[in-house]
Amino acid sequence: MRKSVSWHFGLAMSLTLALNAIGYVAYPKDATSVLANVTLVTSWYANPEFGGEYEALRTGMFKKAGLEVRIRQGGPTVSTVTMVASGRAQFGIDTADNLLEARGNGIPLVAVAAIFQTSPLALMYHSSHPLKSFSDLNGRTVIVSPAQAYWLYIEKKYNIHAHVLNETAPLSAVFLNDPTAVQVCFATNEPYYAKKKGYDVGYKLVADAGFNPYPDVIYTTESFLRSHPDVVKKFVHVSLQAWSKYLASPVKTNQYMQKLNPNMDMGGAMYELMTEKPLAFGGDAKTHGIGYMSKSRWAILYRQMMGVGAIKHPFNVNDAFTTRFIE
Repeated sequence: MRKSVSWHFGLAMSLTLALNAIGYVAYPKDATSVLANVTLVTSWYANPEFGGEYEALRTGMFKKAGLEVRIRQGGPTVSTVTMVASGRAQFGIDTADNLLEARGNGIPLVAVAAIFQTSPLALMYHSSHPLKSFSDLNGRTVIVSPAQAYWLYIEKKYNIHAHVLNETAPLSAVFLNDPTAVQVCFATNEPYYAKKKGYDVGYKLVADAGFNPYPDVIYTTESFLRSHPDVVKKFVHVSLQAWSKYLASPVKTNQYMQKLNPNMDMGGAMYELMTEKPLAFGGDAKTHGIGYMSKSRWAILYRQMMGVGAIKHPFNVNDAFTTRFIE
């Protein structure tokens, strides 16, 4: 999975104005014979994190539903929020906490489905110095994004006093050379590559601390949702159906994604796939199916982020998501 990137939303007002000014594609009310053109921007390059969407693209599932979908790969310099808010993409995939932060800055985004129930965000450690509890972070070098909500939450809840380094390298040299150091990671990604380099590592999920934002949320804008609910419904339903197909048989779509992203390590992709399955199908998804979101989870996350100052301006959290397409 992608590395955590700290986005700043100082241009919230201009983005909001852009929403009002930009002209979306005009979809006919009777679109049975016309494909609706939409763009999805992902938060990272093509990889199993977005396997369902690429499955739907590769197999023609989107087109069969009347959608002409273009997937715009993300990366370290791409903000899905900026892309969607400005109208350059109609759908985005990002984390629930990023969406609430954007909403608190006046950007009217709406989550419509959650691909995973449990966040893969984790703290990676050397097995010689494990994290038995989050309190074990005290006094250690911790490589994280110190301004992000997950760290603010852990720091406050466990009264952590650590030597914090703000570094963005997936496998920091500081971490690799210090057996007591801890680095933020995605459980689906960095541990595999650390072990591939010969390091014996483990990890502790941030979700175990109680901070568990939906990690991969499909979202759009209030304006697009209001104007094109039929397109949103089709996009969500096809994506979720494709995810089930991808997780059951991923090989062809992995090969397809590797053509789009030649840097994708196939061994790492299979590790990611195996690690992400319980994150997608576990929790509430066991009962309600993939894509499920609950009002209580969103409310808890909102309170947690407000509690650490990660949301600048209060708002009605129920406006930040809708469950109408997953019920």
